[in-house]
Amino acid sequence: MSLRFINLFLVWLVIGCNPFRDSTVDVEVAKDDAGYVFSFKACGWSQRSQRVEVPLIVVLKAGGRASEVPVQCALHKASPSVRNLADTWRYGTVPQGYIAKGCEPLQPGETYQVQVSAAGGGRREFRVQRNGDVALGQGSCR
Repeated sequence: MSLRFINLFLVWLVIGCNPFRDSTVDVEVAKDDAGYVFSFKACGWSQRSQRVEVPLIVVLKAGGRASEVPVQCALHKASPSVRNLADTWRYGTVPQGYIAKGCEPLQPGETYQVQVSAAGGGRREFRVQRNGDVALGQGSCR
């Protein structure tokens, strides 16, 4: 995937052609001693089943008008031959074969939305609380 693909993806978000509208991937965000971990599983499946592989992750600051939403972090495969991320990703890391854009530290008191492309896509809103913990908001699974 190229930077052009990410730009096209962001244009879709801005004009309302959101490919994640009918999502099937549950995205969870948690904080541990080493930082923030994003995990992915199919909606409706238990924690250990239905592995989900993700080729693209975009973290946006939430709020404001869609055309003004800044990208906090974008991670995508450098080549179609690179294996998709499986199950989890630690924020700020760049897995082998991936390219990251941005990925500045998540700020306490800010609300974000993470969107992934995988098996129908997925999204999750979350807030980094003042103490650094994560409060999960609305997500893809009902």
